[in-house]
Amino acid sequence: MRLPSLISSLVALLSLSSIVGSVGSTLSPVPAPASSPIAAAEAEAPTNSPVESSNKTIYNDGGIHVVDDEETSFKHESVIVTDNSTLRLEANGYIYSPDNSDGWPAVRLKIGGVLNGTGGSVTGSLATGDNIDGGEAIEMYNGQYSPKTASYAYFYDGINVIGGDAPNGVGGNALHVNGFGTQAYIYGGHFIGGSGTKDNGLSLYVFNSGRAHIRAGLFTGDMKVERSGSVAFYGCFMKNGTKVTGVFADESELDITVRTYYGGEVILIPLAEQECDTAPSASPTNFPTLSPQPTVPRPNLGGKRKVASGFIIMAVFTVMQSDVMW
Repeated sequence: MRLPSLISSLVALLSLSSIVGSVGSTLSPVPAPASSPIAAAEAEAPTNSPVESSNKTIYNDGGIHVVDDEETSFKHESVIVTDNSTLRLEANGYIYSPDNSDGWPAVRLKIGGVLNGTGGSVTGSLATGDNIDGGEAIEMYNGQYSPKTASYAYFYDGINVIGGDAPNGVGGNALHVNGFGTQAYIYGGHFIGGSGTKDNGLSLYVFNSGRAHIRAGLFTGDMKVERSGSVAFYGCFMKNGTKVTGVFADESELDITVRTYYGGEVILIPLAEQECDTAPSASPTNFPTLSPQPTVPRPNLGGKRKVASGFIIMAVFTVMQSDVMW
């Protein structure tokens, strides 16, 4: 009688254990799958725009970033604009590069970076101590041979672009346009090469197939164009050797030295809406390239040509009539 009773007790205990295990598993929380939408969204949240370091800020998110007051400005810091991002510099905004920046400009554009400057100022690095050369204010750059990775800049009245000073060396350039497809459109502004004891910086340096289009503006410091780069002046201009002189459409004057090397070009482009006293022209220089002489609109001489043609026809008709009479 004891064995059947023991077996029955064991069966009852096993059944109770199974029920308790079933209830426990039902009440335990179910963990969220690793691929749930919430987890994926948290993993993909952007965390690196802008990227900031001790003296550099990088805009690489494809967005528009505005510098227009003290809070959004940069002092002793360089700004890099890349990956189709845009920097808008407006009145009261400024970007001032760190001293002795070791070659870094105040603003560098690359890989589709865009600058739209309607005001404010950009100043290159001040050189002190062993850093004998001043820093560039703005460098536009394309590291690849494709217009898709070129950078672009648009300048208007109100912006000041200033190369860094160099008390013991060469001043920094104001604007450097470098690389295939990279283009600067200048509708105004003041471009000032940095002061240096050995030499002053350039107001504009165009290099390696870069392009600069100048329709207005003030330029303090020479310009240099080389390695298939080009600079175009729109208005009434003449080129004599390295000197370019003339008047923009807004009636502001230009008198500047432009040096060309290794395929660099200076292009003079007249405007239909602007009447020039003399035709834009280019004279030979001692440098490797000669800028092409552009064509300009001329006064309409059609009326005079028609009158001259009429006299010729009448003369021929008179001679023929005389031959018939004789």
